[in-house]
Amino acid sequence: MMGAISLLIFFTTGGIAAFTLIGTIANIPIVCFFTSIACMLLVSKVHKPGTFFIMGFINVLPGIMAANFTGVLLSAIGWGIADLFASLKNYRGKKILISAYVLGCTLQSALFTLPMYLYPAGSTSSKEKNCCDYRTRCCKNIYPILSGRYSESILF
Repeated sequence: MMGAISLLIFFTTGGIAAFTLIGTIANIPIVCFFTSIACMLLVSKVHKPGTFFIMGFINVLPGIMAANFTGVLLSAIGWGIADLFASLKNYRGKKILISAYVLGCTLQSALFTLPMYLYPAGSTSSKEKNCCDYRTRCCKNIYPILSGRYSESILF
């Protein structure tokens, strides 16, 4: 139930934030701030290992819509690290829970965007690049003006 509430908060705040320039750039931290409501309520009541991981993974799953599978996997690993951090103190204490959530959100933000920075065109596979090259060559053959052969094209 808390996962569904967290996703509702995720999509609502993420959608609203996406309408602004700052919200587009800092979408993950903004969303993490508001989804902390559901996550921290759950973690304060359920003191079991895996709680941070499950809630974090639920919030990372919409990243699949951006075709950033590597970022989703890395973010899930980040939430696993945050979960291990919280389980060191058996999920007891406000400071450890807040620190673990901040750690999870920080790792999510950093690790989700890491593949995009390392591979600017990394979301397209080599097969898609070949398709684009093929389409470009086809367009150049069909439309000579695109290939720079103006003498062969009918301009007048």
